[in-house]
Amino acid sequence: SIINKRGIFVIGDTVYQVTQNLLKEVTGYNKKNLNLISNLDTADNAKGINVINLSRGSVPAYSTSGWRYSSNGKKRGQTTIYYSNVFYNPYPYTKANVNYGINVQAQTKNFWGNWNYDGGECWISGTWTYKTDLINISNLGYCCANNYPRNYSYPFHPNSINNLWISLSPVTGISAIYPTTYVLTAPTAKAFSSLYFSAIQWNVSVPGGSSGISCNCP
Repeated sequence: SIINKRGIFVIGDTVYQVTQNLLKEVTGYNKKNLNLISNLDTADNAKGINVINLSRGSVPAYSTSGWRYSSNGKKRGQTTIYYSNVFYNPYPYTKANVNYGINVQAQTKNFWGNWNYDGGECWISGTWTYKTDLINISNLGYCCANNYPRNYSYPFHPNSINNLWISLSPVTGISAIYPTTYVLTAPTAKAFSSLYFSAIQWNVSVPGGSSGISCNCP
């Protein structure tokens, strides 16, 4: 309803602002929020504030397997992959924040037909190739690409998992507490052109499952 030279407009009860690099939204329309939104650069979900960077990296994304069931229908599991990257200003980008995480849920159906997180047995393994495209800072021309083929397996077999969250370094494959943000730094005299997965495959199997659980995120 309202739009001005600062790129501010209102749809329903939400205030938006579009700038060269950011799309911002604040839930709850009032005059205070019209002034507040111009100074925002980070999200705060508790306050109804969302900020999407339009130029420095990827919008946070996920891919999920959906629930997969064992052959007897008494166990099920689901795998979800989360990934995002945001480059540090100024351009050319020599650093980036990267988040790469996995959530595995395993449930068992009880006597009454309800699904419970009771630590169902399952096996987890994943492989991926992470790719960094680089440019030369001197002339901003394309330089080269680095490929990082990596894999991860949950270290306890057999294991008991109900709702597992872990973060992984896409470059080293080392796991950490979720959510962990990894800082990538370009080699000397180089800058990042793009960061992405060229291949990714996760498999999580529950006992009795015919095909296990897989999540493809190319």
